[in-house]
Amino acid sequence: MSGSYLTKEFQRRVISWFHQKGRVFYWRKNILNTWQWLVLELLLKRTRAETVEKVFPSIVAKYFEPKIVIDTNDLELERDLKHLGLYRQRRAALKQIAKKILAEHGGVTPSDQASLNALPHVGSYISNAVLCFGQGQRVPVVDSNVARVLTRFLGLEMPKDVRETWIWELAERMLPDENWIEYNYGLIDTGAIVCRKKKLICPSCCLEDLCAYIKKNPE
Repeated sequence: MSGSYLTKEFQRRVISWFHQKGRVFYWRKNILNTWQWLVLELLLKRTRAETVEKVFPSIVAKYFEPKIVIDTNDLELERDLKHLGLYRQRRAALKQIAKKILAEHGGVTPSDQASLNALPHVGSYISNAVLCFGQGQRVPVVDSNVARVLTRFLGLEMPKDVRETWIWELAERMLPDENWIEYNYGLIDTGAIVCRKKKLICPSCCLEDLCAYIKKNPE
């Protein structure tokens, strides 16, 4: 089986699986602007998406622009974030980001990679998630779930840190030429639901017959 065929089949199956079994969240059903996507990705850090969904609609309705974050006192903002945990850290991060957007971008959240990466608390994952899911740009989105699916499928070692350059380069090579939003969502969900760190459910995986990990570790 050629590498090109394997890559295309991988892409096709991940996209198809997402359409059939992908998770449904508020932000996948509604159109968000760049600021709202940035707030979402900050809230999703180290927090289950199901938990974030319970409070996200009310948070983005209230804090619909950076200036409102700046104008809100710390205790009120922390109270609104408390359900998610890490609320002091999240409050500080939102304040710092909002302050920089107001000072350097006139209150308009930037939508280019360099400017997003220059914001405090924003790294490659958050900036690319905003660009892909919020702007529709064809860029890879790599978290631990995505890295796990890619490396297991190809029989590679999981990176010690998902910020390592090689895993992002691999993810970029594996990106399809179309439907990359559904593909990126599909990778995230496959890693979260099926190809988990522990208690894998390989018989439910759309990639089972092609996966190098399964061939090396048959049950």
